[in-house]
Amino acid sequence: MGLDFNSAINDGIDKAQDAINEKAGKEVVSEENAEKAKEAASGAATKLTEKFGK
Repeated sequence: MGLDFNSAINDGIDKAQDAINEKAGKEVVSEENAEKAKEAASGAATKLTEKFGK
């Protein structure tokens, strides 16, 4: 099984969102913000997965 950068990045963004919101005590990073970050990283992650994930 190869590397899946998209999955790792998405998991990292979700964990960061939870940590920031928990630390702030309110929703600072919304689901919309997290989705935008995932979309922005998706293209590069797909290229990396294609190159190194085999």
